[in-house]
Amino acid sequence: MGSSMKTIIITSSILGIVVILYLKNMDYYINTYDNKEEVLFAKSIKRGWIPKNLPNSAYQIREKHNIDTNFVKGCFYYNDIDEEIFLETFKTYNNQFFFNDYKFNINTKNNYACYTNK
Repeated sequence: MGSSMKTIIITSSILGIVVILYLKNMDYYINTYDNKEEVLFAKSIKRGWIPKNLPNSAYQIREKHNIDTNFVKGCFYYNDIDEEIFLETFKTYNNQFFFNDYKFNINTKNNYACYTNK
């Protein structure tokens, strides 16, 4: 085996190890909340894990975030009473809903919303 082939194998091995270590350190945290009061108590809105436009009636709230990459994703249900006010908080573009740094998918039939940061 030539020295250039050995160099390629060693470089590829080192690169593989670096990628594995990087992916291993990508910690995701998942939080669930029964209602908005629990979200406020945990300061999850202030931390940026849940958008500020969370309806007052929101329930079964679930969010997943990664502190290292700033990735955020979550879903929740809300009651009909909050739907009109909630929908007014968005900017829409091509049938997509945007609020600050979040992109939403909203199912108004089931009063269900999911979001991710852009």
